Amino acid sequence: MTGAHDMPAVLDVLCPMYVMTNRTGHITHVGATLRKLRPDLDWVGARFLEVFALKRPRAVTSITNLRDSAGIKLHLQLRDAPMPSFLNPMKDARSWASCASLDECKAYALAAYEALPFQEQMAFRNHISEMEIAA
Repeated sequence: MTGAHDMPAVLDVLCPMYVMTNRTGHITHVGATLRKLRPDLDWVGARFLEVFALKRPRAVTSITNLRDSAGIKLHLQLRDAPMPSFLNPMKDARSWASCASLDECKAYALAAYEALPFQEQMAFRNHISEMEIAA
């Protein structure tokens, strides 16, 4: 029979993107796949709600609220820098931007623009000019 102390080993095999927390909301275990998404993050000991933003349910603002929501589907997002998905990077970018401050949006927009090859920068400028004319 498997005891509670064996749970991380079981979850490593069955659910490699899991997170386990203690009663205070500090992360105690993280699945290997999730750890690969942020290999530089010191997961164990970090506060769950400082690593993850809960998008739904919006009423969850504390670890107590989270425990009381057992069985409810959660929509989570890592709080640090965005990682474009392979399926829909524009949707992810819009999601990140909706949570970012104005200064963060400006900084990210400028950094993304500067990272584009010159031809893509020109195409982007043309796109913006066309949007201004249409408005």
